[in-house]
Amino acid sequence: AVGYGKSAMVFFMLRDLIGREAFEAGVRDFWRAKRFRVASWDDLRAAFERASGRDLAWFFEQWVERAGAPRLRIESAQVRRKGGAATLALTFVQSTPPYRMRVPVEIDAGARAQTRWVEVERERQTVLLPLKQVPDSVRLDPGLRLWRALDSHQLPPILRQWILARSPRLALASSDSEISRAAQALAKTLFENPTHMLSLAEISAQSDPVLLVGLNADVDAALERLGLPPRPKALAGRGSANVWTVQRAGSAPPVAVLSVRDAAALLALQRPLPHYGAQSYLVFEGAHAVARGVWPAPGRTIPVGQ
Repeated sequence: AVGYGKSAMVFFMLRDLIGREAFEAGVRDFWRAKRFRVASWDDLRAAFERASGRDLAWFFEQWVERAGAPRLRIESAQVRRKGGAATLALTFVQSTPPYRMRVPVEIDAGARAQTRWVEVERERQTVLLPLKQVPDSVRLDPGLRLWRALDSHQLPPILRQWILARSPRLALASSDSEISRAAQALAKTLFENPTHMLSLAEISAQSDPVLLVGLNADVDAALERLGLPPRPKALAGRGSANVWTVQRAGSAPPVAVLSVRDAAALLALQRPLPHYGAQSYLVFEGAHAVARGVWPAPGRTIPVGQ
């Protein structure tokens, strides 16, 4: 959902609210009544109201006419017991003025996880959910189905963070002179600001985004040395070049990795790579991207108090 604009997200939220059957009926009704004619949001709302039998004025007022987006978080999650029954008390806090929202919450009980939907409409509100099994943790809107202002931990790392960095850093995993020249030439076309070179040992001390570049074997060795996650299995052995981002824990600097078969594969990326800023990972064969995508960003896990 990160890649969608507000209008698309409004339709997704409306479908979640009224159900797929009513949503599709509303789309058909709207098409029959207004095809090839100028239509308004009010016309669209009326079609969905007829299909669902529900008043949707509030929905269109806050999501279409109102600017901005709400900030929403789970303040606490606590199990309450009374007799033999257990209830999960979820306290939500949102920005002012509050929005009326139907919110998905993932409830994780070890090997089993389920999504429950709750209604939230006040700045601070506690919702009670009956439990069959006491959970370990909860997550707010893990699928990013709500149009809302996201915290940094819910934004997947994408290459745009490096492209637009005020002070990008470049580190080389390979000592090969051709790789060094190609990497510095690429940095000039990829980054909007001048690049600062640093050694592998200096990566952990940085607060700015770092691009790590090198031959495949050298990159794998550098990742192990730095204590970073290894090359994603979905990319291993594919293409002439792999590009992927790594979101490190806490305040550690984010790292993007560019791993290539040879210097020619690195030179081939100078023109295409800057056009893929919205991606978290890519597989290139020469100058052609043969696979790409965005890492999931499920958000912060909230432990459940017992």
